[in-house]
Amino acid sequence: MNRQRIRFLFGVLLLWTGVLQTTFAASAADKWPDGTTIPSWLADTTRVDPSSLGRRYVVTRHGVCRDSTLIQTSQLQAVIDLAAREGGGVVVIPRGVFLSGSLFFRPGTHLLLERGARLKGVDDIRHYPLLDSRMEGQSLKYFAALVNGEGLDGFTITGPGTIDGNGLRFWEEFWIRRRFNPDCTNLEAMRPRLVFLSNCSNVHVQDVHLINSGFWTNHLYRCHHVKYLGCTIYAPHEPADSKAPSSDALDLDVCHDVLVHGCRISVNDDAVVIKGGKGTWADKDPRNGPSYNIIIQQCKYGFVHGCLTLGSESLHDWNIILRDCQVDQASRVLWLKMRPDTPSTTSAWSSSGSRATVAASLPSDHGLSSISPSTVRTCLYRNAMTSPFATSICIVAVSSTSGRPTNTACIISVSRICASASLTRLSSPRSSIRAKYTAAPSTVTLFCPARP
Repeated sequence: MNRQRIRFLFGVLLLWTGVLQTTFAASAADKWPDGTTIPSWLADTTRVDPSSLGRRYVVTRHGVCRDSTLIQTSQLQAVIDLAAREGGGVVVIPRGVFLSGSLFFRPGTHLLLERGARLKGVDDIRHYPLLDSRMEGQSLKYFAALVNGEGLDGFTITGPGTIDGNGLRFWEEFWIRRRFNPDCTNLEAMRPRLVFLSNCSNVHVQDVHLINSGFWTNHLYRCHHVKYLGCTIYAPHEPADSKAPSSDALDLDVCHDVLVHGCRISVNDDAVVIKGGKGTWADKDPRNGPSYNIIIQQCKYGFVHGCLTLGSESLHDWNIILRDCQVDQASRVLWLKMRPDTPSTTSAWSSSGSRATVAASLPSDHGLSSISPSTVRTCLYRNAMTSPFATSICIVAVSSTSGRPTNTACIISVSRICASASLTRLSSPRSSIRAKYTAAPSTVTLFCPARP
């Protein structure tokens, strides 16, 4: 009896501990790093109930066969189009393997993959049409993804089933090309992404397995109010001749108000990547732009190159928070991929001749007066990595050949990361400084408050 009472009291104590932790996290998270209030929408991790989204269109009831060897792109697309014509609804993939090329979801339609369901991509680029698209910070012709959405409001992808890019053939071909021509680029190796959403809002991707993408796994362009909740995002990082190259988990390209919560990520490249455009005149192109108001929290990282990466096609980024995550096998917690050819407009620094001077945005004890932009890209504040809390980094990049500034304005918070110090580091790939990342609890804040 006493043991039962002790167990009961211990359970109550654990429950209250969880409540207090949640309350503390919520109270601490109501402000962005720039001091503005985080909207309550970003604190809500409630799943969308697929039954509230309209009529169910189970694909096997509309001419799609349970045959894992049969390419059924047109049949699956016909179900999506039928749902759209009839006012919208949920396209349901039941248990089984369904092989397809590019699918295009229409306004009012949604995707539900039931337990044991697998939407599997064809491993032949001919089944992914070449369209006006967006890749690597450029607006250009590129291949459609397996799952595509353009201009959708309220689009939902729900698990617990799987979207499988079936990327092995694409990966092997990429490494053959790379061995034949070491200068072969990503765009020269013709590969499809897994999910591409463009100009979408109020998107929920929840409890789904997103795996084996031929190229980037999830690419969002000009999207806002997006939630990725409880997803598993995976692509293999070995063996060497068939690992998944450039299989970024989530590329946020000119996006804002995004929540990535409780996801499990292991890919052979970066995890969450912030993009916005590239090139000497990238800031003048209306198709490019900033990414901001992004939270990544309570995620678990397996093998990734960087848990949070800015670039390499990054323009203006602010209010980006990475917190309460577990990092098991990442090369870097935070990776700053600064491009010498891509400008941003910010008053965080000014250029005069061959020298760049840090402006008043730096604290008085930063220990830096002036920096030669020809030799230094990333400047760490004095004692940046020795204090476990409230450490800071200022990014100062070199000038391009045109003489235009090339730094990225950013306000970023990295906090409460549980990581192995031997496996993780905070660094810039082109910097002369590579600082070891100290084990949690730790907070790193990047702060350049001037916005474009």
